Amino acid sequence: MDNVDFNYDALYSIDTFSSRRNVFLPIKGSFNVYTFIAAYKGLSHRDEQLHNFHDILIIKTDKDNLIKDAFQYTLEWTEMPLSYDLHKSKSSGVVLSNELSVEKLNLQRVQEADNSDKKSKEDGVIKLN
Repeated sequence: MDNVDFNYDALYSIDTFSSRRNVFLPIKGSFNVYTFIAAYKGLSHRDEQLHNFHDILIIKTDKDNLIKDAFQYTLEWTEMPLSYDLHKSKSSGVVLSNELSVEKLNLQRVQEADNSDKKSKEDGVIKLN
């Protein structure tokens, strides 16, 4: 989507939303926003059973596809605070391109965490087509 931006107020108050997917909807602005969903099966910490999970990754770029910001979150996250799973990009100078490694976004927890658990362990690639 173009001529949009992230809804930073919603992102930083994710704990107050009953529908977390709405937090990631763009608002009017002057950037391009891309939304990616990765589905996978994983072990839940709630019941130690396999469940379907969905990670959402939103990326904001300028007209030249230079990444200005990005956030990643697991939509099914249930542990409080919900914001604990929200990760924000700490990279600069990265251009959004096909097969871009998610590691290049340098995603780190927004919520305070000890240094051993601050950096995201996501290691996928972004597919643009």
